[in-house]
Amino acid sequence: MSGIALVRKPGPRISEGIVTHLQREPVDPGRALDQHQAYVAALEAAGWRPEVESVARAVRDLGLKTVMIARPGTLDGGDVLQSGPTVYVGRSARTDDEGIRQLAALLPERRVVPVNLRGVLHLKSAVTALPDGTLIGDPRHVDLPGLLVPPEEPGATSSRWAASAC
Repeated sequence: MSGIALVRKPGPRISEGIVTHLQREPVDPGRALDQHQAYVAALEAAGWRPEVESVARAVRDLGLKTVMIARPGTLDGGDVLQSGPTVYVGRSARTDDEGIRQLAALLPERRVVPVNLRGVLHLKSAVTALPDGTLIGDPRHVDLPGLLVPPEEPGATSSRWAASAC
């Protein structure tokens, strides 16, 4: 069998994950990493292709441009958000300044904007781009001027939209 498998190594804070629909049980991060490595080995033994190569091929097949970040730089796709000619890149545990610098050099036709993150896995956990290019998200987690903030949840004190001045 040959196919594409997208996997992600468990993060160092896996034991802090929030579970709302199941009885909470302690998570052993070391055991989770061992299980992950065994899972990846089983996929490879079954003929599944590496993630980077297969995803790059799928993206190219869509007619899109792909670029590679060289070590020691790191860049996670969840930290990259394009809106028009601008590419926003979150600084996270998976994306560093060297990765952002390389991306900017590889995309000279785009404006690459680094974004500081707080308390989220990656940029797309806190921000998204609407079809018209408007950025919508949570200013508690990103430093992004002009961010459109959605209304509060039902029962909260405020229900109007506002632009953040982060």
